[in-house]
Amino acid sequence: METHNKKNLDIFQTGKIYDTIIIGGGLSGLNSAFQLKKKGNQSFLILESSNRLGGRTETVHLKKFGGWVDFGGQWLGISNVNLFNLINELGLKTYKQYYDGKTILETETSNFKKINENDFKFQDFDIDNLMYFINQVDSISSTINFNTDISKNPEFKIYDSISLHDWLFLEKNKKYLNEKIKLFFDWVAKMVLASSSKDISFLFFIKYFKSIGNFEGAFVSNEQSSESDRVIGGSQAISHKLASIIGKENYLLKKKVTSIDQTKKIITVTTDLNFKFYCKNVIVTAPPLQVKKINFIPKLPTKKHNYINNIENGVVIKVIAVYKTQFWREKGYNAKLISFNGPIQEAFDNSTHDNQLKSIVGFIVGKDSFEKWGKLSFEERKSLILNQYAKYWGEEALHPVYYNEKNWSQASYESGCFSGVCSPNQNLYENGFDYTKPFGNIHWAGTETSNEWYGHMEGAIQSSIRVTNEILKKSISKL
Repeated sequence: METHNKKNLDIFQTGKIYDTIIIGGGLSGLNSAFQLKKKGNQSFLILESSNRLGGRTETVHLKKFGGWVDFGGQWLGISNVNLFNLINELGLKTYKQYYDGKTILETETSNFKKINENDFKFQDFDIDNLMYFINQVDSISSTINFNTDISKNPEFKIYDSISLHDWLFLEKNKKYLNEKIKLFFDWVAKMVLASSSKDISFLFFIKYFKSIGNFEGAFVSNEQSSESDRVIGGSQAISHKLASIIGKENYLLKKKVTSIDQTKKIITVTTDLNFKFYCKNVIVTAPPLQVKKINFIPKLPTKKHNYINNIENGVVIKVIAVYKTQFWREKGYNAKLISFNGPIQEAFDNSTHDNQLKSIVGFIVGKDSFEKWGKLSFEERKSLILNQYAKYWGEEALHPVYYNEKNWSQASYESGCFSGVCSPNQNLYENGFDYTKPFGNIHWAGTETSNEWYGHMEGAIQSSIRVTNEILKKSISKL
């Protein structure tokens, strides 16, 4: 997507008062605009800080190799109804993630197993002890409604004062705990929240799994999981399609919002270089770590301010290797990797729907993993990763025709992935419920505001539907 040049920008500097200005051109921001365009006679403008649309989705087209790769969010699950509906409405197509063949399970440094993904029932663990913890997570989850103010329950305060790691070591749990189960929960936390079990609160861990519906879906991959489908052409195609419908006259790139002033009837939104835009409503869809850089006039309510300023982001390096052949498939593997050791802790077959581009995608996740492998040089990390792949799938893995990585912690306008996370500091308990509440005429969206499919593309879409309904309902009430 090309940014507007200075001459084109002049048409936005006429003092026009928009019904709504949307901060952020990711999935939630773009779909908010799309919903406003469809459902109401609303004028709107998207202000995006970076030089592209898509937010935490980023597709790179590799024409030389016959396809594309996603360096950002790429999967959707069969129960992601709103996302599937949007994809169909936009005329895009999906295809199934490849899971046929054996998965590699590596829970010990010197040993790995080949397992059948569809038949996997945690056989490598002490199943009774592991199920004790899983059942505890499910049981506690069933008692908490995150759509209500949870700060009235002192038990939940305790859950938000300890980390997932701390919870595993509670006295009542110790007799069921062993090293492999501890490593398992640390791995799960990294795979779904890009954070170690020591870096997230137990309450936040519960919130995530309640939002996706079940625990097993985050661990076992199949056609019913949260990683069952992909978008043909890459997930950023959703954003590009939305942008083409919205129209380039309704969005601006490279416009970093520095302040939002709603002390008067008309809101003034100021960007860097002191460009000013005017509106009746604002929808903030930017990630919390970017939102806290905005000066709000008047200041945000205390709880909302505290939540935004105490949330952190996960740490992710996403690695993509493209090959001449799908040698792993030829040997009966699906390229799915579960490793407690690393450097790659999870991997998948990343080939395109037509198998023209043959690829494996892998993840290095969590602060401790970044300390160990993220600080190496690109070439050192590449060598370790390719040798790790070769250990499982053969020496062909040492010779990709294309290799690259995306360190989301270094992304200027996203500041990390997969989403915002809450540390064991009572932030979620004390302040989380207030995050999505409108503040005057400022409304809030983004996957971090969703209590269903938190951190997923579906969560972003759900939040945009909710927030546009808030805006439209308010407009109708004024008629």
